[in-house]
Amino acid sequence: MTRTDRRRAAIPAEEYAARYVDVPRFLACCRACPHFGANWSCPPLAAEPPAVWSRYRYLEITGLAVYPGGQAGDPAAFLAPYQARLLDELMARERRVPGSLCLAPGRCSRCRSCARAQGAPCRSPHLLRPSLEALGADVGQTAKDLLGLPLLWARDGMFPEYFLLVGGLLLPDGPPPERAGL
Repeated sequence: MTRTDRRRAAIPAEEYAARYVDVPRFLACCRACPHFGANWSCPPLAAEPPAVWSRYRYLEITGLAVYPGGQAGDPAAFLAPYQARLLDELMARERRVPGSLCLAPGRCSRCRSCARAQGAPCRSPHLLRPSLEALGADVGQTAKDLLGLPLLWARDGMFPEYFLLVGGLLLPDGPPPERAGL
């Protein structure tokens, strides 16, 4: 039986960028991915990652651990509804906090196939949000240090004990993170 567990953390955006963001390192990882330049939420992005990080004061990080309970199969298909639910929750929070920016848990998968692969503009730009990875963040270290769970991966069709989806919300200003409604 599948169960979920939420983890949350907050950190000043400047501190997060200094500790966890390495754009050249993670851009190189992105270049090796088949979604590079073929998905509007993946690099290269319209805005340079350092410019995005510098516009915000705090980062709220949300992790959704999904425990598949012994299931196996296609991890992307299994995780799709959990990823969509977490993204919807983060976007709802973005709407409630003026000037904030939702960071998606992974690449956008709202459309069956991304229009970028055909050289066309995004079909739903109002729904498009970058991920932590697309902005050069080390999500593995973030998960381990700030959420207390390392990332685990499926191997040979066998699911790990849990999957961890990591998204966030960049805040332009406001109260310290411990009072930001976490």
